[in-house]
Amino acid sequence: MARADITRETPDPEGGRIVRDPSGDPTGVLLEHAVDLVRRVLPDPEPAMLRHALLQAQTAAHQAGITGIQDMEDLGVLEAFRGLEREGLLRLRVLFHPPVADLPRLISQGFRSGTGSPWITAGGVKLFLDGSLGSRTAWMLEPYEGSRDRGMPLATKEAAGQAVRMAAEHGISSTVHAIGDAAVRRALDLLERLRPTTLPHRIEHFQCVDYDDLDRAARAGIVLSMQPAHLLVDIPLAERHWGKRGRGAYAFKTLNGRGSRRWTGGPWAPRTTRAGTPRSGCPSRRLSPPTPRIPPSRPAGLPGSGC
Repeated sequence: MARADITRETPDPEGGRIVRDPSGDPTGVLLEHAVDLVRRVLPDPEPAMLRHALLQAQTAAHQAGITGIQDMEDLGVLEAFRGLEREGLLRLRVLFHPPVADLPRLISQGFRSGTGSPWITAGGVKLFLDGSLGSRTAWMLEPYEGSRDRGMPLATKEAAGQAVRMAAEHGISSTVHAIGDAAVRRALDLLERLRPTTLPHRIEHFQCVDYDDLDRAARAGIVLSMQPAHLLVDIPLAERHWGKRGRGAYAFKTLNGRGSRRWTGGPWAPRTTRAGTPRSGCPSRRLSPPTPRIPPSRPAGLPGSGC
Protein backbone atom coordinates (compact mmCIF):
# COMPACT_ATOMS: atom_id res chain seq x y z
CA MET A 1 0.00 0.00 0.00
CA ALA A 2 2.81 2.40 0.86
CA ARG A 3 4.70 1.56 -2.32
CA ALA A 4 1.55 2.25 -4.35
CA ASP A 5 1.07 5.50 -2.38
CA ILE A 6 -2.48 4.60 -1.34
CA THR A 7 -3.57 6.85 1.50
CA ARG A 8 -6.79 8.17 3.00
CA GLU A 9 -6.67 10.94 0.38
CA THR A 10 -6.51 8.52 -2.55
CA PRO A 11 -9.86 8.62 -4.40
CA ASP A 12 -11.67 5.48 -5.48
CA PRO A 13 -10.84 4.75 -9.13
CA GLU A 14 -13.62 4.35 -11.66
CA GLY A 15 -15.01 0.84 -11.36
CA GLY A 16 -13.20 0.20 -8.09
CA ARG A 17 -13.33 0.83 -4.37
CA ILE A 18 -10.73 1.24 -1.63
CA VAL A 19 -12.26 -0.25 1.52
CA ARG A 20 -11.70 2.09 4.46
CA ASP A 21 -12.09 1.84 8.21
CA PRO A 22 -14.46 4.14 10.17
CA SER A 23 -11.74 6.78 10.40
CA GLY A 24 -11.28 6.82 6.61
CA ASP A 25 -7.93 5.01 6.44
CA PRO A 26 -7.50 2.22 3.84
CA THR A 27 -7.85 -1.24 5.35
CA GLY A 28 -5.79 -2.95 2.67
CA VAL A 29 -8.81 -4.43 0.89
CA LEU A 30 -9.05 -3.26 -2.72
CA LEU A 31 -12.12 -4.08 -4.80
CA GLU A 32 -12.19 -4.53 -8.57
CA HIS A 33 -10.25 -1.81 -10.49
CA ALA A 34 -8.77 -0.51 -7.25
CA VAL A 35 -6.43 -3.51 -7.43
CA ASP A 36 -4.76 -1.82 -10.41
CA LEU A 37 -3.38 0.82 -8.03
CA VAL A 38 -1.12 -1.89 -6.60
CA ARG A 39 -0.70 -4.01 -9.72
CA ARG A 40 1.00 -1.16 -11.58
CA VAL A 41 3.90 -1.11 -9.08
CA LEU A 42 4.38 -4.88 -8.92
CA PRO A 43 7.13 -6.43 -11.05
CA ASP A 44 6.21 -8.91 -13.77
CA PRO A 45 7.12 -12.50 -12.92
CA GLU A 46 10.46 -13.66 -14.29
CA PRO A 47 10.05 -15.85 -17.40
CA ALA A 48 11.85 -18.75 -15.71
CA MET A 49 9.54 -18.54 -12.69
CA LEU A 50 6.44 -18.48 -14.89
CA ARG A 51 7.71 -21.41 -16.95
CA HIS A 52 8.35 -23.44 -13.79
CA ALA A 53 4.89 -22.60 -12.39
CA LEU A 54 3.16 -23.69 -15.61
CA LEU A 55 5.05 -26.98 -15.69
CA GLN A 56 4.10 -27.66 -12.07
CA ALA A 57 0.45 -26.85 -12.80
CA GLN A 58 0.50 -29.09 -15.86
CA THR A 59 1.81 -32.00 -13.78
CA ALA A 60 -0.91 -31.47 -11.18
CA ALA A 61 -3.55 -31.35 -13.93
CA HIS A 62 -2.33 -34.60 -15.48
CA GLN A 63 -2.37 -36.31 -12.09
CA ALA A 64 -6.02 -35.33 -11.82
CA GLY A 65 -6.81 -36.65 -15.30
CA ILE A 66 -7.18 -33.17 -16.80
CA THR A 67 -5.87 -32.77 -20.35
CA GLY A 68 -7.33 -29.41 -21.34
CA ILE A 69 -7.95 -26.03 -19.74
CA GLN A 70 -9.31 -22.60 -20.49
CA ASP A 71 -7.11 -19.75 -19.30
CA MET A 72 -7.98 -16.07 -18.91
CA GLU A 73 -4.76 -14.22 -18.16
CA ASP A 74 -2.45 -11.67 -19.75
CA LEU A 75 -0.40 -12.12 -22.88
CA GLY A 76 2.72 -12.89 -20.87
CA VAL A 77 1.13 -16.17 -19.82
CA LEU A 78 0.14 -16.93 -23.41
CA GLU A 79 3.74 -16.41 -24.51
CA ALA A 80 4.88 -18.75 -21.73
CA PHE A 81 2.50 -21.45 -23.00
CA ARG A 82 3.84 -20.92 -26.52
CA GLY A 83 7.37 -21.26 -25.21
CA LEU A 84 6.54 -24.63 -23.66
CA GLU A 85 4.95 -25.71 -26.92
CA ARG A 86 8.10 -24.78 -28.87
CA GLU A 87 10.14 -26.86 -26.42
CA GLY A 88 7.81 -29.80 -26.89
CA LEU A 89 6.81 -29.69 -23.22
CA LEU A 90 3.22 -28.51 -23.46
CA ARG A 91 0.80 -31.39 -22.96
CA LEU A 92 -2.37 -29.50 -22.07
CA ARG A 93 -4.87 -28.29 -24.61
CA VAL A 94 -5.20 -24.57 -23.89
CA LEU A 95 -8.07 -22.35 -25.00
CA PHE A 96 -6.75 -18.89 -24.17
CA HIS A 97 -8.91 -15.82 -23.55
CA PRO A 98 -6.72 -12.68 -23.36
CA PRO A 99 -7.89 -9.43 -21.71
CA VAL A 100 -9.85 -6.96 -23.79
CA ALA A 101 -7.28 -4.28 -22.92
CA ASP A 102 -4.90 -6.03 -25.34
CA LEU A 103 -7.40 -5.98 -28.23
CA PRO A 104 -5.45 -3.57 -30.50
CA ARG A 105 -2.31 -5.67 -30.10
CA LEU A 106 -4.24 -8.89 -30.71
CA ILE A 107 -5.74 -7.51 -33.92
CA SER A 108 -2.34 -6.38 -35.19
CA GLN A 109 -0.92 -9.86 -34.48
CA GLY A 110 -3.71 -11.61 -36.38
CA PHE A 111 -5.32 -13.23 -33.33
CA ARG A 112 -8.58 -14.89 -34.46
CA SER A 113 -10.91 -16.99 -32.33
CA GLY A 114 -10.79 -20.69 -33.19
CA THR A 115 -7.36 -20.55 -34.80
CA GLY A 116 -4.09 -21.64 -33.33
CA SER A 117 -1.55 -24.42 -33.05
CA PRO A 118 -1.79 -28.12 -32.17
CA TRP A 119 -1.98 -27.34 -28.44
CA ILE A 120 -3.06 -23.68 -28.10
CA THR A 121 -6.28 -22.24 -29.51
CA ALA A 122 -7.34 -18.60 -29.55
CA GLY A 123 -10.50 -17.99 -27.53
CA GLY A 124 -12.36 -14.71 -27.06
CA VAL A 125 -11.33 -11.48 -25.39
CA LYS A 126 -12.28 -11.37 -21.71
CA LEU A 127 -14.29 -8.34 -20.60
CA PHE A 128 -15.55 -7.66 -17.07
CA LEU A 129 -18.89 -5.86 -16.69
CA ASP A 130 -19.13 -6.20 -12.90
CA GLY A 131 -17.56 -7.76 -9.81
CA SER A 132 -18.75 -10.56 -7.55
CA LEU A 133 -21.51 -11.47 -5.13
CA GLY A 134 -19.31 -11.99 -2.08
CA SER A 135 -17.82 -8.49 -2.24
CA ARG A 136 -21.19 -6.99 -3.26
CA THR A 137 -19.62 -5.54 -6.39
CA ALA A 138 -21.87 -7.55 -8.73
CA TRP A 139 -23.92 -4.89 -10.53
CA MET A 140 -27.64 -5.12 -9.71
CA LEU A 141 -30.82 -3.55 -11.10
CA GLU A 142 -32.00 -2.88 -7.54
CA PRO A 143 -30.00 -2.37 -4.31
CA TYR A 144 -28.70 -5.23 -2.22
CA GLU A 145 -30.96 -6.27 0.63
CA GLY A 146 -30.93 -3.71 3.45
CA SER A 147 -28.81 -1.17 1.60
CA ARG A 148 -28.78 1.44 -1.14
CA ASP A 149 -25.77 -0.15 -2.84
CA ARG A 150 -26.27 -1.71 -6.28
CA GLY A 151 -22.70 -2.87 -6.78
CA MET A 152 -20.67 -1.36 -9.60
CA PRO A 153 -20.33 -1.53 -13.37
CA LEU A 154 -16.72 -2.02 -14.40
CA ALA A 155 -17.04 -0.65 -17.93
CA THR A 156 -19.24 1.95 -19.56
CA LYS A 157 -21.76 0.83 -22.16
CA GLU A 158 -19.98 2.89 -24.80
CA ALA A 159 -16.49 1.52 -24.11
CA ALA A 160 -17.68 -2.07 -23.81
CA GLY A 161 -19.79 -1.79 -26.95
CA GLN A 162 -16.92 -0.37 -28.97
CA ALA A 163 -14.61 -3.15 -27.80
CA VAL A 164 -16.88 -6.10 -28.57
CA ARG A 165 -17.84 -4.66 -31.96
CA MET A 166 -14.20 -4.14 -32.91
CA ALA A 167 -13.36 -7.65 -31.77
CA ALA A 168 -16.20 -9.23 -33.79
CA GLU A 169 -15.21 -7.25 -36.90
CA HIS A 170 -11.80 -8.92 -36.70
CA GLY A 171 -13.08 -12.44 -36.04
CA ILE A 172 -12.60 -12.41 -32.28
CA SER A 173 -15.41 -13.55 -30.03
CA SER A 174 -16.21 -11.96 -26.68
CA THR A 175 -16.17 -13.68 -23.28
CA VAL A 176 -18.07 -11.35 -20.96
CA HIS A 177 -18.13 -11.61 -17.16
CA ALA A 178 -21.57 -10.76 -15.77
CA ILE A 179 -22.90 -11.86 -12.36
CA GLY A 180 -25.51 -9.30 -11.26
CA ASP A 181 -28.80 -8.89 -13.12
CA ALA A 182 -27.86 -5.40 -14.36
CA ALA A 183 -24.55 -6.72 -15.74
CA VAL A 184 -26.31 -9.70 -17.32
CA ARG A 185 -28.75 -7.37 -19.06
CA ARG A 186 -25.88 -5.19 -20.31
CA ALA A 187 -24.04 -8.27 -21.58
CA LEU A 188 -27.11 -9.42 -23.50
CA ASP A 189 -27.58 -5.93 -24.94
CA LEU A 190 -23.98 -5.96 -26.17
CA LEU A 191 -23.69 -9.49 -27.52
CA GLU A 192 -27.04 -10.21 -29.13
CA ARG A 193 -26.37 -7.61 -31.85
CA LEU A 194 -22.86 -8.79 -32.77
CA ARG A 195 -21.91 -10.57 -35.94
CA PRO A 196 -21.14 -14.27 -35.32
CA THR A 197 -17.56 -15.50 -35.05
CA THR A 198 -16.00 -18.97 -35.33
CA LEU A 199 -16.38 -19.44 -31.58
CA PRO A 200 -19.70 -18.20 -30.19
CA HIS A 201 -19.88 -15.16 -27.95
CA ARG A 202 -20.46 -16.16 -24.36
CA ILE A 203 -21.38 -14.78 -20.96
CA GLU A 204 -19.39 -15.96 -17.97
CA HIS A 205 -21.43 -16.80 -14.85
CA PHE A 206 -24.89 -15.45 -15.92
CA GLN A 207 -25.69 -15.80 -12.25
CA CYS A 208 -28.56 -13.53 -11.19
CA VAL A 209 -30.95 -13.00 -14.09
CA ASP A 210 -34.10 -10.92 -14.27
CA TYR A 211 -37.11 -12.96 -15.40
CA ASP A 212 -37.56 -10.81 -18.52
CA ASP A 213 -34.04 -11.70 -19.70
CA LEU A 214 -34.16 -15.49 -19.39
CA ASP A 215 -35.09 -16.08 -23.06
CA ARG A 216 -32.69 -13.65 -24.68
CA ALA A 217 -29.51 -15.72 -24.74
CA ALA A 218 -31.25 -18.66 -26.43
CA ARG A 219 -32.73 -16.41 -29.10
CA ALA A 220 -29.34 -14.84 -29.85
CA GLY A 221 -27.31 -18.07 -29.73
CA ILE A 222 -25.12 -16.76 -26.90
CA VAL A 223 -23.37 -19.46 -24.88
CA LEU A 224 -23.86 -19.30 -21.11
CA SER A 225 -20.77 -20.39 -19.20
CA MET A 226 -22.01 -21.22 -15.69
CA GLN A 227 -20.21 -22.75 -12.71
CA PRO A 228 -22.15 -25.24 -10.58
CA ALA A 229 -19.07 -25.48 -8.33
CA HIS A 230 -19.90 -21.98 -7.03
CA LEU A 231 -23.46 -22.85 -6.13
CA LEU A 232 -23.09 -24.25 -2.61
CA VAL A 233 -20.90 -21.35 -1.51
CA ASP A 234 -23.22 -18.78 -3.08
CA ILE A 235 -26.54 -20.04 -1.67
CA PRO A 236 -26.23 -18.27 1.72
CA LEU A 237 -24.74 -15.17 0.09
CA ALA A 238 -27.56 -14.95 -2.45
CA GLU A 239 -30.20 -15.34 0.27
CA ARG A 240 -28.53 -12.66 2.39
CA HIS A 241 -27.75 -10.11 -0.32
CA TRP A 242 -30.36 -10.74 -3.03
CA GLY A 243 -33.38 -12.00 -1.10
CA LYS A 244 -36.16 -13.15 -3.43
CA ARG A 245 -34.08 -12.23 -6.47
CA GLY A 246 -31.88 -15.18 -5.63
CA ARG A 247 -34.59 -17.42 -7.08
CA GLY A 248 -33.44 -16.22 -10.51
CA ALA A 249 -29.86 -17.32 -9.87
CA TYR A 250 -28.34 -20.50 -11.31
CA ALA A 251 -31.55 -21.18 -13.22
CA PHE A 252 -30.17 -24.26 -14.96
CA LYS A 253 -33.45 -26.10 -15.51
CA THR A 254 -35.31 -23.00 -16.70
CA LEU A 255 -32.52 -22.05 -19.11
CA ASN A 256 -32.30 -25.60 -20.47
CA GLY A 257 -36.06 -25.63 -21.02
CA ARG A 258 -35.82 -22.43 -23.01
CA GLY A 259 -33.18 -23.80 -25.34
CA SER A 260 -30.15 -21.97 -23.97
CA ARG A 261 -26.71 -23.09 -25.07
CA ARG A 262 -25.06 -23.73 -21.73
CA TRP A 263 -21.52 -24.72 -20.82
CA THR A 264 -20.58 -25.70 -17.29
CA GLY A 265 -17.19 -25.53 -15.68
CA GLY A 266 -15.40 -23.53 -13.07
CA PRO A 267 -12.13 -22.53 -11.47
CA TRP A 268 -11.19 -25.27 -9.02
CA ALA A 269 -8.16 -27.15 -7.77
CA PRO A 270 -7.58 -30.88 -8.32
CA ARG A 271 -8.53 -33.09 -5.35
CA THR A 272 -7.38 -36.51 -4.25
CA THR A 273 -9.35 -39.33 -2.73
CA ARG A 274 -8.53 -40.75 0.69
CA ALA A 275 -6.59 -43.49 -1.04
CA GLY A 276 -4.51 -40.88 -2.86
CA THR A 277 -6.07 -41.50 -6.26
CA PRO A 278 -6.35 -38.24 -8.23
CA ARG A 279 -9.89 -37.14 -9.00
CA SER A 280 -11.41 -34.48 -11.18
CA GLY A 281 -14.60 -33.72 -13.04
CA CYS A 282 -13.05 -34.82 -16.30
CA PRO A 283 -12.10 -38.31 -17.45
CA SER A 284 -8.49 -39.05 -18.31
CA ARG A 285 -7.64 -38.84 -21.99
CA ARG A 286 -4.70 -39.74 -24.18
CA LEU A 287 -2.33 -36.80 -24.56
CA SER A 288 -2.22 -36.60 -28.33
CA PRO A 289 -2.37 -33.19 -30.03
CA PRO A 290 -5.84 -32.04 -31.07
CA THR A 291 -6.55 -30.82 -34.56
CA PRO A 292 -4.96 -27.41 -35.20
CA ARG A 293 -8.25 -25.71 -36.01
CA ILE A 294 -11.67 -25.85 -34.40
CA PRO A 295 -14.50 -26.48 -36.85
CA PRO A 296 -17.03 -23.62 -37.03
CA SER A 297 -19.77 -26.18 -36.40
CA ARG A 298 -18.36 -27.16 -32.99
CA PRO A 299 -21.27 -27.30 -30.53
CA ALA A 300 -21.77 -25.05 -27.55
CA GLY A 301 -19.62 -27.10 -25.20
CA LEU A 302 -16.63 -25.12 -26.50
CA PRO A 303 -13.23 -26.64 -27.19
CA GLY A 304 -10.25 -26.68 -24.93
CA SER A 305 -12.08 -27.45 -21.71
CA GLY A 306 -10.95 -31.04 -21.43
CA CYS A 307 -14.52 -32.14 -20.63
